[in-house]
Amino acid sequence: MKFHASYSSVAAAQNPRTRGVILAYARRACAWAVQSTGARVLILTLIVVIGVAYIGVMSSVSTKGYELKRVEREVTALRDANDRMQIHIAEQGSLRRVRERVQALHMVPIEGVTFASTLVQHPVAQR
Repeated sequence: MKFHASYSSVAAAQNPRTRGVILAYARRACAWAVQSTGARVLILTLIVVIGVAYIGVMSSVSTKGYELKRVEREVTALRDANDRMQIHIAEQGSLRRVRERVQALHMVPIEGVTFASTLVQHPVAQR
């Protein structure tokens, strides 16, 4: 592979011989990095490791996103159930509902309660 360097770093050298030496050194350094099997293996290994890490992170993020959506749906369903229960509790505790239950159990209202005293001075209800 031929090395084609930009002359921006070499342009400062006014002497053509100095420029040639700098370019030769740069060519040798780049040729070693590109043609060395060790460097190629290192670069390929880094690319593979970064690719696998990227796929792993994306998979984890995607999985967490689906789990988050599921939990949000569950929270919404539980809130709706809680609201329905609160309405049911309010209906069951209303005065109208209590009167209906009293009539269904054939209870009668108490009129004229008198209290009798005993020897131990605790009041006792008497009809």
